[in-house]
Order: sequence, then C-alpha cells, then structure tokens
Amino acid sequence: MISKAIQGLWGIDMEKDILGCITKEQYIVFLLRIYKVLVDDYDETKARASAEDDWKNDSRGESMMSYTLFYDSMFELAGT
Repeated sequence: MISKAIQGLWGIDMEKDILGCITKEQYIVFLLRIYKVLVDDYDETKARASAEDDWKNDSRGESMMSYTLFYDSMFELAGT
C-alpha cells in the first residue's frame, strides 16, 4: 500500500530527465508542498532550509534524484 502511494507521488507534476530523475529544485518544491500540509506553523524560510537538509541526506550526494532515492526518502517520511 505504501509502495503504491509513493509511486503515485512520483508521478505528480515532476518532469523527469531522460534517465527518469528529478532535480534538486523539483524535490524541494515537492517537499514544501508536503510541509504546508503537515506543519501547523508553516514558515517558508524554515521549511526551505529543512528541505535543503533533506535533499543533502536523501540524494546521497547525487546531483539528481532517481526513483529509488525518492522511494527511500518517502518511505522514511511515512515511517516518522
């Protein structure tokens, strides 16, 4: 069930490159959308800083994010 939900999220409004990866900015914009829903006292500056930190961890040093990395990051988020 979680796998299908993550797969659905991957298909949301994110243009993929030829290898099927998304950019850092796409990932950050995506996370900001999630934060707006999950965080009661949403602050754009704090949310962006948190998303930047998440990119550093979730991308594992890569310049683009593959579905596998995205899946792992969303699975981790679902577990928190």
